[in-house]
Formats: sequence, C-alpha cells, structure tokens
Amino acid sequence: MCRRVVSSELSAVIPAAGKSRRMGRPKQLLPMGESCVLGRCIELVLEAGVRNVVVAVPVSAPDGLMQLLAGYPVTVVTAGRSSAEMMDSVLLALGKVDGHSSGVMILPGDIPLVRVDTVREMIRRHSEMPERILLPVFRGRRGHPPVFPVSEFHELGPGENLRDMIRRNPERVEEVVVDDRGILFDLDTVEDYQRMCTLWNRSGNDNDSSPV
Repeated sequence: MCRRVVSSELSAVIPAAGKSRRMGRPKQLLPMGESCVLGRCIELVLEAGVRNVVVAVPVSAPDGLMQLLAGYPVTVVTAGRSSAEMMDSVLLALGKVDGHSSGVMILPGDIPLVRVDTVREMIRRHSEMPERILLPVFRGRRGHPPVFPVSEFHELGPGENLRDMIRRNPERVEEVVVDDRGILFDLDTVEDYQRMCTLWNRSGNDNDSSPV
C-alpha cells in the first residue's frame, strides 16, 4: 500500500444527485464490497489524499444516504429539484470548495471502479501543472476524474458544462495516460451493476489494483 499523501491544493467534487431513472433504484446506495457505490467513490479520493471533498446529493435524499455521508469527513450540499443536470450539482458544490484550492477534481458518484493510484497520479500532475485541464486517458479514450483549475470556472458562460470548458480551451488540456480501464466505467443500468460486482470481486476488492 502506498503512503497516503494529503493534498491541500486539490479539492474533489462528487456529484451524486442523479435520479437513477435507468437503474430503477438509488444507485448511490447499491452494495459494493463492505460499503456501497457512493461510499467507494468517497473512500478512493480520501485514500488518495484529497482532504477537501464535497458531495452533492438530491434534495429528497434516499433513506440511508445522509446516514452514510455522516460517516465520512466530507461536506454535503443539497441539490434542488431544478438541479437535474450534473453541471448544476458541480456548480452548487463549488461554493463549498476550499478557498485555497487551486484545482477541482470531478468524480461522479457512479464511477466507482477508478483506481486509487489513478487519483494519486492526477493529484501529482496537478501539482506539476496547476494551470492545465487534466484528463485521464486509457487506450486513447478520455474518462473520469478530470481535474480543472479553479480559474476555469470563473470563465464559465451561461449554460456551459464541463465539455464546453474543454472544447473552449484545447491548448490548456493535458491528457494523462493511465493503466486503468475503470476511468471509463459508469453505472447506469442493472446490467452495469452486475458487471461491476463481477469486476470488483475479481479484483479482490483491492483499491490499488485495476478491477477491469
């Protein structure tokens, strides 16, 4: 196990206010090992050394969600009914990000198979080039979690999202190649969840090994 290095430069935002329509039940609380999907996302950024973590949850949070979050050193923000898009949750959470942070990592609460080492690498690269938009890449495909300089959000126009920020500033984008297929895996359907459980069990529930 690598030594945990606490990052005071980078904050993490975990949008988890989605309505899980395709899943049919709250995917944040689906069991995953000894925790659940959202718990795993929180644990991996904390284990990687991110100190300031903000989680956005729905205003009508599922039973057990707030109880789960009470067990972690995170800040919780509640998204209103109008905050149906992920970007709305991100912008809401930004209001609680540490004012000393130079960058923000965005890890949606349904991307649970990312390796801890991948998050550590994103932290390291941000410390080397804090002015860049960092995008993890596996075999030529971009995934999660991206890292944005805080200053990028100051330039955000009405209705713009993370993709717009990337397209607008291609010269500021730096791709970070990682050996982690988990950056591409998101959780939308029951079939996705079944596959996730298979992959997670195959990895032996080891946060530092690639489960995919």
